Order: sequence, then C-alpha cells, then structure tokens
Amino acid sequence: MTQFSLRTLLAAVAVASVGLAGLTHPTREFNFIIVSLALGIVGLFTLHAVCTRPAFPPFSVGFALAGWVYFLLIVSKVEYSLATTWALELLYPLLNPEPDSNMTHFGVFFVSDGGFPLLTRYSHYLHIGHALWMLAIGYGGGLAASWFASRSKSLHQPS
Repeated sequence: MTQFSLRTLLAAVAVASVGLAGLTHPTREFNFIIVSLALGIVGLFTLHAVCTRPAFPPFSVGFALAGWVYFLLIVSKVEYSLATTWALELLYPLLNPEPDSNMTHFGVFFVSDGGFPLLTRYSHYLHIGHALWMLAIGYGGGLAASWFASRSKSLHQPS
C-alpha cells in the first residue's frame, strides 16, 4: 500500500491551488507560468532518471515517461480526441461563468489581420489544463513504475 508523506500532500495542494487559480482566471501570464513549471518539473524528473547511476529510480523514470508521452499527445493532432480535453471542455463553463465570445470547439488559435495566431481565453485555459493533466498523469506513471519495481524485486528475491 502506498503511503503519502506530508511533503507529497503539501505539494499536491500547492499544485492544485495554483492550477485552479489558473483555470478560473486563464490569462497569458498564468498560461506561461503553469506550462513552464510543468515542463520544468517533467524535465527535472527526466534528468534525475538519466543522471542517477547505476540504477534508474523507478518513480522518476515513470513520471518522465508518462509526462512526455502525454505532452507528445497534446502537441499532436490527437489532442481533441483525448478524454482529458473532453473533461476540460465540460469544466470550462463551470470554472469560467462569463461567456467567451471567441470559443469554438477547435478554436484554440484565431488568426489576426496580420496573419499571426492569437491566443484566446479558452486556449489559455486548455494549455493550463493540459499542463496540470501532464503533471497528474506523470505522477500516476511514477506511482505505477514504483509499484512494478517493488513487485519485480519481491518476485526475484529468494525466500
């Protein structure tokens, strides 16, 4: 059974509070901060997984692998087929009660008169939401990798 430390609980509360603040007020600044922090955290777990020798730490490997796989899914054309995008679309009217005149189903980018893409409130919301999902899925991947590593150690140890 997995036990959570006080440090893990405090980190989860901090991420959830900053994430909910970003989701209820999706601005360009919150988008930049939260997405950068999420990519930085996944990057640090990647460095920890690669630089720790001789054995790879299973939590770091699982976190990094799951986080980067999710990141690759959201930057590809598969993003609008994901259940996480569907959940974010359902939560948008609840977290942002004022209507967004620029929101369309695939309306992440709108092109200005000069031909440059403009980010809307809804696109900031999606980016923030996907960054939070990337951290949650990475954490789940880390827990799963740790569980599999402990199971394989217990199976290979002599009784």
